[in-house]
Amino acid sequence: MERVIRRQIREHNIERKGIELIRNWAIRNYVSFEDVHDDFSTGIDIILDEKPYDLKVTKSTWLTFVKRFRDTWYCPIELHTEVPYLILNGTNGYILDKKELLAFCTQQSIRSGIQLGVYVLDGNINITFNADRFIKEPDFEFGG
Repeated sequence: MERVIRRQIREHNIERKGIELIRNWAIRNYVSFEDVHDDFSTGIDIILDEKPYDLKVTKSTWLTFVKRFRDTWYCPIELHTEVPYLILNGTNGYILDKKELLAFCTQQSIRSGIQLGVYVLDGNINITFNADRFIKEPDFEFGG
């Protein structure tokens, strides 16, 4: 149990660093920014230039398709589909539409063509898929 808690703390710290990177970029560039990631009811983590985003901080192109959290399975990309993901990979930000991701996963799973992985470093069981085809040119460059 202690190891799971340490993993979750580490994951929260990674997200917090991502939020701070974006906040600092917003300040430097006179862009409005709001951190609302503690309100779990909306699916919104940050509001950037008056647009809401579900922030995912990652070093890869793999996203969670299905997750087991506290003995309950759910599909994160089915929740709050009106709120796009802002994928933070390094200092680059990519906006991804959850409806497009869900359609891709559904289509590929029907064809048995989706490649899945497993991620457990946040203390939960995450069945992941590779979203690399959606991550092309960055929508934001938060560095510098």
